[in-house]
Amino acid sequence: MDYVSIFDPIPWPEVGLGVFQTATLYVLLILGLKIVGRRVFAEMGPQDMILLLLVAEACDIGLTPEGAGYWGTVASVLTLFFLVGITERIAPLRRLTESKPVILFHQGKLLVNLEKYLLDEGDMDASVRKYGLGSYRDAETLILEDDGNITAILPRPGVREDK
Repeated sequence: MDYVSIFDPIPWPEVGLGVFQTATLYVLLILGLKIVGRRVFAEMGPQDMILLLLVAEACDIGLTPEGAGYWGTVASVLTLFFLVGITERIAPLRRLTESKPVILFHQGKLLVNLEKYLLDEGDMDASVRKYGLGSYRDAETLILEDDGNITAILPRPGVREDK
């Protein structure tokens, strides 16, 4: 098949297939990232990463002499922007993709299975060093934030807890 440029008629069947494939990939990637967990992609939200990856891939498709060419790229990019916009504006969909902070440790007790969040005690120890603590057990509370970072709440000065 010849490359389809901006000046050629729009190949509607191929463009429609591109929209369908883009939408299904978006949904599958969102679900996959939710299953994998938040610590793997600590610095950006799943939607941000998916949008960047798929837009880049969709643009790559437009540069190759196959299928819907330029118009398929336009349809894929617009589909991605539409899906991200819908996900951000509809509260139930946004709640499916957002993560909530999780209290990992409070007053001397681990409250969750660390493996579920792809963490171990070494990760927690490393995270409290920036607060000047030697061990996560010296903190009052540790919270796994929605961006993958761990926040520590320090004990109040002068208040000593029995451990």
